[in-house]
This record gives sequence, C-alpha cells and structure tokens, in this order.
Amino acid sequence: NDLFYEILGRRIQSVFEILAGKQSNIRETSMTGRIDLMSDALFEFAQSPLLGMGINSFVSRYGYFSHNDFLELLVTVGLVGVVTYYMQYIFIVQNTSHAGGTSRYFIWVALIQIFITHCFVVFYYQKLEILFIAFLVSLSKIELSGDKHVKTRR
Repeated sequence: NDLFYEILGRRIQSVFEILAGKQSNIRETSMTGRIDLMSDALFEFAQSPLLGMGINSFVSRYGYFSHNDFLELLVTVGLVGVVTYYMQYIFIVQNTSHAGGTSRYFIWVALIQIFITHCFVVFYYQKLEILFIAFLVSLSKIELSGDKHVKTRR
C-alpha cells in the first residue's frame, strides 16, 4: 500500500495541490517541469510564429518535447504548419457534422480524446496516431457517403 502511494498517490496529491493554488509539499518535477517547457515553447513560438523553427528544433534545444502537441507544432512548423496539420480534423468534423449515422458519435468522442491527449503529450509524429486519423477520415467519408445514399433513396 505504501509502495502504491509512493508511485502514484504522491503525484496525484501534488497535482491537486498545485491546481488548488497551494504550494505542494511534495517535490513534483513532472508538473512544474511540463509547465516550464510549455512556457519555453510559447517563447520559442513568438520568435518565429509564421513558419516555426523547424522540425525537432524544440527537442534539440531543450532536450525534451514540450509535452503539448499544439505548442510543439507551433514551435516547429508555425501557424502555417498547424493549420495544415489540423485541416484533417476539420475535414472529419465537416464530413460528420451533417451525417445522421451513429458512427459520428464514435468519431466525435475519438476527436475529443485526441485533443485532450494533445494537451499533455507530443503525439503527432507517432505512426499509430497517423493510422488512427486515417481511419477516422475514412470512417467520416463512409458516414457522409452513406448519409447521402440514404437521402437519395427516400
């Protein structure tokens, strides 16, 4: 029981203390370290906001990823790259926003989960992420074409 608290409980307690605005009695380098990296990422983004500083520039300079996909992309590829990257998500939302099938709820829940995950990790370059987004794009196209097919049959 003490081992479980040492591994996980202390971190959870520290996160709640920090979120409540209290000074944590537990040295939580993970949370404060992430906040520092995100702050550094915002600084780096401000240096080259349009096109970014280049792929892997943040991790090359700081030794760590920024722990936030949005910030990592802003730093490395700038606003142009972020808009280009997230166009696939806009495409998925457009395809499913007017569709009537039940798979659109799965797609929306998956997108929400992805966006939440992007707030805490750098995942955009992972093969599994790329495959999952390709699956969602395909599913959204099927959803859209299936909905059009049903409307034309009526």
